[in-house]
Amino acid sequence: MLKASRSHLDDCGETYIAHCCAALRISWTLAGAALACAIHAFVPGLFTRTASTRVERVRDSILTRQSASGPPASRRSEISTPAF
Repeated sequence: MLKASRSHLDDCGETYIAHCCAALRISWTLAGAALACAIHAFVPGLFTRTASTRVERVRDSILTRQSASGPPASRRSEISTPAF
């Protein structure tokens, strides 16, 4: 587990703290998007673009972090092709 974590941090080019902060920021952003989407399900006039806008921001953030750290090519194709 520790070896896999070290390898992942090295691939990302981040320290443990930087990676932790980035992952938590993404999780909070997605949690907010999920909440907005749930409310939108019941009141369609509310939060009409909130979830999709936040998901796009998360995707852009991940791509920016990837290009800055130069991850392995095998991981780039996983992230750069949106599945939504």
